[in-house]
Amino acid sequence: DIPQQDAMKEEVVTVANALVVPPPLDAPNAPQQRSGVFDANGDFVQASHLCRPHGYFNDVPDLPDPGDIEDLPGTWMFGGVLFGHFGHFLMDSMARAWAYGDLKGKIDGIVFTPKTNGGNPENMFKVQTPLLRALGLDADIRMLRAPTRIETLHVPWQGLGIGSGWELGTPAFRRYMRGNAGGAIAPKGPE
Repeated sequence: DIPQQDAMKEEVVTVANALVVPPPLDAPNAPQQRSGVFDANGDFVQASHLCRPHGYFNDVPDLPDPGDIEDLPGTWMFGGVLFGHFGHFLMDSMARAWAYGDLKGKIDGIVFTPKTNGGNPENMFKVQTPLLRALGLDADIRMLRAPTRIETLHVPWQGLGIGSGWELGTPAFRRYMRGNAGGAIAPKGPE
C-alpha cells in the first residue's frame, strides 16, 4: 500500500528539459499503463505517478528512441493521465488541477498523456476539454501522444485520489475547486 502522504502533497516539482512519455502507440487499453515524466538526467519524476492505495496506475515507461522525441518550448504544467471514463476523469485526471491556481499566467499551458494511446484518444480529448474548461483550466491544453521534451515542466503531486479517504482531496485541491469549478458558466433561465 502507498501511504497517502507519499502520494498526495501540496508540492510542485519543476523540471528543466523534462521528457513526457505517453503510453506506447496502439498499446491495448489496460488497467495499468506505462507513462510519465523523466528529468534531463533520465530519472523518473516520482510526482508524475498516478497513485492508488494499492499501487500506481502508471508505471515507469521505457525511455524512447531519441529520434521519436518531439520538442515543446516554453513552460507547461503536467496535468497527468487523461481518462475518458467520467469518474476516473474527475478523480484521476483532475488530481493535479489544484496547482493551476498558482501557475495560471505563469505557464504556456497544460499537458496530459492519454490513458490509452490506441483507438481514438482525440475524440476523448475533444469530449473532455469542455469539462476541463468548466472546472477552471482555461489555459492551452494539449494531449501528448508522442514522447515530448518540454523546456520547463511543473509537475504537481496529486491532490485527489481514489482510495479510502483520498476522495476528500488536499486542502489546496478543495480550495481550487471551490474557487474555480463552474466559475465561467453563466447562469441561464429565470431568476
